[in-house]
Amino acid sequence: MKGELEQMLPLWQTLRVPITVIQGEADQLVPAANAAFVKKQAVNAPLQIIMVPQMNHFIPWERPILIRDAILSHLKMQK
Repeated sequence: MKGELEQMLPLWQTLRVPITVIQGEADQLVPAANAAFVKKQAVNAPLQIIMVPQMNHFIPWERPILIRDAILSHLKMQK
């Protein structure tokens, strides 16, 4: 994922759509620092970062309601 984030580097400032990052604090596959990276780069977009304590990489399977609620929140913003 790091390579993809770096490849997107010149594009982050052009984003204006709401962004939600949901990150497990105990994720061994995707470092929590990725959320801080998005915060630093996406300066023109409304941003919400949700850090889930003691959560690993399996948020979609273990906390699907959290994902659903984030999606629904974005859909409500579009109205």
